[in-house]
Amino acid sequence: MGSALKMDYTLLDDAVNMASRLEGLTRQLPYGLAVCANFKQHCQESWQFVALGEHSVKGKRNSIEVYSIDDSNTYQNIQSDQLATLIRQRLKIS
Repeated sequence: MGSALKMDYTLLDDAVNMASRLEGLTRQLPYGLAVCANFKQHCQESWQFVALGEHSVKGKRNSIEVYSIDDSNTYQNIQSDQLATLIRQRLKIS
């Protein structure tokens, strides 16, 4: 987006908005990581998940089911950058 003189590279997508909304929910939840059902479905072989209930998020008409990782050894004993790497590997994202 922008003009020939100034370009603004912005990522606009439903997934980006959802990630932002889930991150915002962590302020209200007992877990520092909140994921949607789609993420859980792709990674359920790797981790145990705990259901955190349905939550309304801005931009969605219906409530979404929210989960977090319930694997104490993985979640509590790992740095956030290591967890991000594991998530990318599980989702096969480079």
